[in-house]
Amino acid sequence: MKKVLKFFITLMLCINSVNVFAQYIEKQIDLYHLSIENNNLTTILDSIILHEKKCNYYDCNLLFSFDIQKFEGNYILIVIESNNSIDLLLSLDPYGFFYYKNHMFIVDGDRLEELFSICGQKVSFKYLEEDLDYILKRTDDKNIITEIYFITDDSFSQWSYLYLNGEFIFDGKSSFCN
Repeated sequence: MKKVLKFFITLMLCINSVNVFAQYIEKQIDLYHLSIENNNLTTILDSIILHEKKCNYYDCNLLFSFDIQKFEGNYILIVIESNNSIDLLLSLDPYGFFYYKNHMFIVDGDRLEELFSICGQKVSFKYLEEDLDYILKRTDDKNIITEIYFITDDSFSQWSYLYLNGEFIFDGKSSFCN
């Protein structure tokens, strides 16, 4: 009986020690399900998805971030970017999401009611966020702190639009695809 108890205690200590050194924190976020209010947006989304289908990283699970930034003088910048990591997109502190042609778009930044309306209850999403405290404070066996550099994956495409008086004005595109 003592051997079984020792084994169980040792096993539990091993499992807990793995959790202490986790590089990711499991989090949950509640997002509004949004619907598109400006039909001109669907034309833009169609062209973006058509372009992405030509890229070598494309698959049917490709995600998109949809960032809205309001500036003084009714100047609104919209940046749409493809990505394959829901964990990364959910860690941007978004407020909503919508689906278009079976692709999920995660909306963050400023709210713009003339583009999106809330069409339902909030939906909960679980995701993993990198534990920067663990990563940045990691030391080797000689107590030397390792300096870590984060590299942003820029292999995905990005589009920017100005939104003025209900109209979209193409501002630029960055893509390694044709």
